Amino acid sequence: MFAAGILPSIIITGLFFGLIALWAHRNPEAMPTGESFTLKEKLSSLKSLIGFLVLFVFMLWGILSGFFSPSEGGAVGAAGALLIMIVRGKMTPKVIWGCLKDSAKTTCMIFLIIVGANYFGTMLAMTRMPAMLASALVSPDVPAFAVIWIIVVVYLILGTAIDSLPVVVILTPIFMPIVQAMGWDPIWFGIITLMCMFIGLITPPTGIPVYIMSGMTGVPLMKSFKGCLPFLILLILTLALFMYFPRLSTWLPSLVV
Repeated sequence: MFAAGILPSIIITGLFFGLIALWAHRNPEAMPTGESFTLKEKLSSLKSLIGFLVLFVFMLWGILSGFFSPSEGGAVGAAGALLIMIVRGKMTPKVIWGCLKDSAKTTCMIFLIIVGANYFGTMLAMTRMPAMLASALVSPDVPAFAVIWIIVVVYLILGTAIDSLPVVVILTPIFMPIVQAMGWDPIWFGIITLMCMFIGLITPPTGIPVYIMSGMTGVPLMKSFKGCLPFLILLILTLALFMYFPRLSTWLPSLVV
């Protein structure tokens, strides 16, 4: 899954760059203005990124080579970031306390979601709902492309109203039997799921990152959501691209495994 997300991420990033460049060319006054810097000053400012770049490359190598698992890679990344903070003299009691509080909040939220999802999954297993839903969708009367679009629409609708993690944890036990029955690649389906959650992050009424950016920048919320609209359209088109060309998601994992 980690390897499968690399190529789609590069594609999405490139498309975003292209969209911003086109937007700036057609509507320059909409772009933020600021102090200009020389090429030498820009290159000099990159020195502060060397430590994090080395850490990122090391984590990427370790995960892809199997030296450590993705979960262990998170621990390595946290330890490396702590080391960089110590070397730069940024480690203060206030900073450490803030990190611990944020980590505790996130951990408690994730564990509560997992506990609730486990109970929900048990209920689904007892009612045999996933199996019945899979049997209803996987039939000669329902084309394969219609099934995947139904699943995507469900993910998109719930992703706009619920946070990403609960949606993935709750819906995966329901849709995974369908994926297996249809003979689809689970890795490809995982990328499709992540794309749906990505779209849900910038669509109202939830759109938590948009709320955060609106609060940090002082830009009105509706204006922030309006600014996300071109990127939302581009993401939906990219989602369709990944749906009809699974090789974009499975090519790199086939080389790694």
